[in-house]
Amino acid sequence: MVFAGLDAQGQLATLVPVVANRAAEALLNQSRVAWLSQPLEQAGLSWLSPLLYQQARRLLTTGPSSPVQPSAIESPAAPAGWIEVVSQPLGDGQHLLVSLTALTADPPSALAQPQGTRYFEALAANMPHMGVLVVNPRGTIEQAFGLLPGLLSQRQPEALPGQTLLELVLPDYRSDWERYLTTTLRGESHFFSDHWNAWRCECYVGPVPGVDGEVDGALVVFRNVTEQYRQQQALQALNQALVESNQRLERFAAVASHDLQEPLRKIQLFSQLLQQRAAGRLEAADLDRLNRMHAAARRLRELIESLLVLTQVSGPAPVKTLVDLAELTLTVISDLSVRIEEQSALVEVVPPLPPVLGDAPQLRQLFQNLLSNALKFTAPEVAPRVVIQARLVAASTVLDLGLSSQFTYVEVSVSDNGIGIGAADVTSIFGWFSRLHGRQRYEGSGLGLATVKQVLDNHGGSVRVESQLGVGTTMRVYLPVAPVVGSAES
Repeated sequence: MVFAGLDAQGQLATLVPVVANRAAEALLNQSRVAWLSQPLEQAGLSWLSPLLYQQARRLLTTGPSSPVQPSAIESPAAPAGWIEVVSQPLGDGQHLLVSLTALTADPPSALAQPQGTRYFEALAANMPHMGVLVVNPRGTIEQAFGLLPGLLSQRQPEALPGQTLLELVLPDYRSDWERYLTTTLRGESHFFSDHWNAWRCECYVGPVPGVDGEVDGALVVFRNVTEQYRQQQALQALNQALVESNQRLERFAAVASHDLQEPLRKIQLFSQLLQQRAAGRLEAADLDRLNRMHAAARRLRELIESLLVLTQVSGPAPVKTLVDLAELTLTVISDLSVRIEEQSALVEVVPPLPPVLGDAPQLRQLFQNLLSNALKFTAPEVAPRVVIQARLVAASTVLDLGLSSQFTYVEVSVSDNGIGIGAADVTSIFGWFSRLHGRQRYEGSGLGLATVKQVLDNHGGSVRVESQLGVGTTMRVYLPVAPVVGSAES
């Protein structure tokens, strides 16, 4: 049978049968002429109206892709007094298709309809880690499907119908399950996880209403999540190991800041004294060895200091405040003023540089590393030229960087006229101890850009590199702009 259900405004109106086949006419024991195109209540089908209106309200207003659960309803016309009703939307959003099947005996539990059995079988077949039990109000299992846990003394689904669920539950868990079933049959639902004989299981125990709205039984669904639980435990163990590793790294930083640097200072001091006092009395080879020792101590100190900086920015998330990028950039230039003067370098800052939310010491280190690299990696005969400028960009314009769409970003570019970076090396320069050139040509620890990347990660930012060998490099860093006070983002 087909029923018209929605009015011109798309609201549920009076259900009117508009199409019916001869089987429906015979089942209802009424001529179609008497009730087609008549409101359901006036067609002598008032006993069917509560169920159909309930199903129509769900199917025509929300439009699920599958039929509702079939229901058995008492019929004055069916041979056994009961029919099974299955409804589904016709597809045009306005009509309801209703299938009626005469039952040949007194209706079993509404849960035990043949159509429902096929649903549960399909569920168990398509979800191999799931098991389903259907229990009637007396606590007897009527249906069992799928993979059942070690909670039960018998786990073969085909052997369970007709047995009492609580008698199958292992004694250690029986009192809990007696409570679950008792409260479920009063209308409560339970969702929990538990461990049963090497099974980690998620379990749902919930009521199933009958045709009259009263609880007609309980549905028990088991889902084996043992493997997911093991993976979760392994992940937690890895996270704990990472926390401990970070703590060791922080302790190393504390040790390196004193216990390693203090003897190193003495090595540098004494080697420098030897250079000054004994240079004239040493042979050329010995003097060369002394110079190398002094240079090695200097490089080791630079490496320790770089590692300290990197471990500091790799620690806990920084406390962010409003940072004036313009003022910070001028401070960095001042810090490097001696080097800038020695190299006859020109550093130009193009205003404006907007404020950002961040950790000022970390951002200062970031721009100091970028400017140091721009000054360092130049040809010997070329005076460095560096331009620092900024612009606002939306995250949607730099989708490849994976930035959050919730923020506007400031793109700060540091451009130089240095030796450039080959295209094949661009992806590797942010790694730890990454060096593209030998120490004899360019000094450094290989940790400067790794520190830049870590600071950007700490601030939810990113970086893009544009470079051409022999022409120069532009480092573009992206940082979230400080929100305007009173805006939605703030």
